[in-house]
Amino acid sequence: CFYIEFHDELLDREAISLGLALAPTKAWNAGESRPVKYGEIGRTRTDAIGKWSLKIEVADQLISDALQNFFSEDAAEIETWRQLSARWNGRVALVGKAKNWNREFTLSN
Repeated sequence: CFYIEFHDELLDREAISLGLALAPTKAWNAGESRPVKYGEIGRTRTDAIGKWSLKIEVADQLISDALQNFFSEDAAEIETWRQLSARWNGRVALVGKAKNWNREFTLSN
């Protein structure tokens, strides 16, 4: 899987959702109370930094193909990404899972 994330002290989670026309997997603005510890009942946390995160599951395809497909077909226009990235800190996080330790993978360019 991979994550598209934005984080910033002045983050506006609604503006990102509207700009991308995507509902996040997780999102909060700075100062908002949110559940923690995998949704454990009654546990909350308030952060000084807001976060907007979208998890994209990748099944039966190369991660490089999944990234290319997402950004060419499923995602907002590149100018929207530029505007959001100029306003808030963003990143793409790759998550790899191996059935056995000491495994490798490559990304094509």
